Amino acid sequence: MRVIIKFFSVLLLLITIHAAHALKSSELSSDAWKALQEKDWNGTIKITEKCIKLFEEDALKQQASLSSFPSPEEAPEYWALNDVGTCYFIQCQALEKLGNDKQEELETALKK
Repeated sequence: MRVIIKFFSVLLLLITIHAAHALKSSELSSDAWKALQEKDWNGTIKITEKCIKLFEEDALKQQASLSSFPSPEEAPEYWALNDVGTCYFIQCQALEKLGNDKQEELETALKK
C-alpha cells in the first residue's frame, strides 16, 4: 500500500511540474506587456509575479552560466533570463504607475 501511495505522490508531482512548464515564459511576458498597455496595473503585477515565480530559478542558472554577452544567435538559449528580466522591467513600470502605495515593492523589484 505504501508503494502505491508513493507512486501516486511522485506521479502527481511530475504532473504538477509538467503543468507549470506548460506555461511558457514568453507567453507570460507577452501577456504582461498587454496588461501594461491596457493600464491594468494590478493584472500586470500578477502576471509578472507568476512568470518570476515559475522561471526565476532557470533565469538565475542561465545568468550564472554567462561569462560575456551571448551572441544574437545564442540569445534564444537564455529564454528564461530574457523573459524574467523583461517581467521585472514591466513590473517596475506598473508599480511606478501605482504610486507611493507600492514604493517599497518597487524598490525591492529594482534591486533584483
